[in-house]
Order: sequence, then C-alpha cells, then structure tokens
Amino acid sequence: DKLRDGLLADLPPAQKQALHRQVAQSIETVYAAALSPYYGDLAAHFGQAGDLDKERVYLRLAAGQAQAAYANEAALDFYDRLLARLDDPAAQTDALLASGAVLKLIGRWEEAEKRYEQAITQVGQLADPVLEARCQKLLRRDVETQLQVWIFLQQRAEVSARLPQH
Repeated sequence: DKLRDGLLADLPPAQKQALHRQVAQSIETVYAAALSPYYGDLAAHFGQAGDLDKERVYLRLAAGQAQAAYANEAALDFYDRLLARLDDPAAQTDALLASGAVLKLIGRWEEAEKRYEQAITQVGQLADPVLEARCQKLLRRDVETQLQVWIFLQQRAEVSARLPQH
C-alpha cells in the first residue's frame, strides 16, 4: 500500500482520475455477473475518478448491502458519504430514512430521530404528502419504541427492587 500510495502521490491529478476510472471500469467488466462484493470499491474508485453519478449509485448499493448484512457501522459510513454527495431532496430523504433505520436498530435513537426530522424537512421542499406521512410515521414509531424501552426498564427496576437481596 505504501508503494502504491507513493507512486500515486507523484502522478498529476488528471492521470490519477483516469487510472481510478480505468480500475472501476475494469471491475465492472470483469465482475459484471457478480458486482456486489465490489460496490464499496467501485464507489471509491468512481469517486476518485470524479464520476459523481456512478459514485452515488455504488454508495447507495454498498449502503443497502451493508445494511442487509447488519454491518451497521459500514452502512452508516456509506450513507454518510452518500448524503454528502446528494443534491436531490428525494434521494436525500431516502438516504436519511435508511440511515435513520440503521441508527434505530443499533440503539442510537437520538441520532435516528434527527435523521427522521431532517427527512421531514427535506420532504417539505418536495411537497410530497405520501413521503411526508412515511417520515412522520417512522419518527412516531421511533418515539414509541423509546417509550416502550423506558417503561420496560422502569418495570424491571421495580421488580428487582422487590426481590430479596442475597
């Protein structure tokens, strides 16, 4: 890796971009029948090549794949990178909702709630009542889940307090 990094450091930016594009296109060609293990690599190479559209496509695919495999931190990393590159409010909303679901799954409810609220803000720009209702429903479910967990913990503490201490 150090040798590669050293060689790349000496190349002009345009040549680096061309090499990254060539690597990405080669991966797409060679592994066309089974690209899924390479989504993250493709996103990185197309990003370095300056191909924002393809980078977004592969970031979205890599995030979804990581989420499906419960590789939650990787999924969040891909979603965060994707969100930084999106300018379409509908696509931003989808990524915010998906990343919010991951955050909720791993118990980071406050962060999930923020993502859902950001999604609601984005939906306001779209004037899409169906998508807005979906966002509101997810936010409501998140709050309800937090309340249920809090009630459970309170009940458990009460039961534990009544048990004889050994």
